[in-house]
Amino acid sequence: MEFLPSSSSIQLENAVRQAKRLGRLLDLQLTSAKKILARGPYRCDSWKDLESRITDGTADRRITLLSLVSANPEAISFLSGHLDDIVKSISQAVLTSSNQLSLREIVYEVFTGQRHSMSLADVCPSLPELPWEPANLGPDPHAVMFAAISVNGAVFRLVATRIYAPRYFRFDSEISVDPDVAEPYGGKVRIMWSNPRAWRDAAQAFLSAADDDWDAELALPEEELDEAMAKHASWFDRAMAVVNGADYYTDDEERRLAPYVCSHGPYAIFGFPHGSQSIAATIAPDVDCHVGGAYATKSR
Repeated sequence: MEFLPSSSSIQLENAVRQAKRLGRLLDLQLTSAKKILARGPYRCDSWKDLESRITDGTADRRITLLSLVSANPEAISFLSGHLDDIVKSISQAVLTSSNQLSLREIVYEVFTGQRHSMSLADVCPSLPELPWEPANLGPDPHAVMFAAISVNGAVFRLVATRIYAPRYFRFDSEISVDPDVAEPYGGKVRIMWSNPRAWRDAAQAFLSAADDDWDAELALPEEELDEAMAKHASWFDRAMAVVNGADYYTDDEERRLAPYVCSHGPYAIFGFPHGSQSIAATIAPDVDCHVGGAYATKSR
């Protein structure tokens, strides 16, 4: 294996930048961030030991790749493949309120210098592919979906409701600001009843507006709900309220809902036990859900 040409000074500069990012993102002193970075992800005895290995040419493959993540495709692949153990090494060294999802995003930004929003599927890649069925609620049949899963012999009905979360959109043009800016801050989490493309376009138009365009407004699609949609929306609001603080758009990463992301968009999922019913019997045309006294039924 051959590494891309790189001097030890570049590797050292990259390591220092990584330590500064770690300190900024976790509110640590630079000396503490250096110590955690060296002893955790780099597996060295100290920051001085890391510097010595880089400058005297005794750095192993792990050190070399981690110090070149921002410029080497192979190094980026290495980071992605070892993200879990790197996150674990940092979480064991510092007390943080960040959850697993947020910590993965922090680690990715520390080494690459770029923010990368992750989903529940990134944290739990072993989640099986589920036989999702569209509930045919609203103008887009996949706005609400359902599936069944067996956990230790117990059957659960899963109900997935697509939500507006601009950080998971793939925009047609480059966006220079945080996609979260296109969230209706403080408002309730919105259901994307219609084609997600219309929602993405609305977010992109708002995010692409000039900084001095004070007249720019976030104009998200407004759908007229029929009786079945309204029932589900009412149930969804009550179900989301059970998750502390996750039912409103917020800049608090600890209160954000980690959605399930698939080809149809990001979804909030709730699961309900179905006792001893078979999976075949559970996958039925009706979506019957009970949460904290709330109830909704959809027949198709």
